[in-house]
Formats: sequence, C-alpha cells, structure tokens
Amino acid sequence: MNLFVNDIPVHIYKVDEQPHPGDYNLVINARKEPVTRARLSHHVWVQEVGEVELDAILALLNNTRVPFGLQSLHLNVTDY
Repeated sequence: MNLFVNDIPVHIYKVDEQPHPGDYNLVINARKEPVTRARLSHHVWVQEVGEVELDAILALLNNTRVPFGLQSLHLNVTDY
C-alpha cells in the first residue's frame, strides 16, 4: 500500500514482504529502538511496526516540523 503524508511517500508492507534493496539506506527495528525525527533521513525502512509505533511515526510525519531530508519511508506493519 502506498500513501503520501506531507508529500513524503510512505510504503506499507506486510510482515513477510520487504522493499527492494536499492529503495532504502537505513533500517530501523521499531521493537528494539525508538523511531525519532533525527533518524528519519533519506530513504528509511522501519521493521516490526505495531499500532503504537505506527501512530508515533505518522504523528512525526504529520507534524508542522516534517523531518528534514526524509525522501521515502517503508514500513513493515505487524497487523496489515
């Protein structure tokens, strides 16, 4: 599933899917480390995103201070 939040493309994948290796340059595991505005730079793949983490990530993107330099976001959600 693809959507745009503040002109940032957000790609949502099922747990067993993943983006093409050339589509991201940073991998974050949301269960093991927090997703912060500072980490969202360039093309980011966030794995194991639950409902709480998804709400936090969308709040970061929907804020008036959109993460600078974020070009695309790929999310593996636990409950697609």
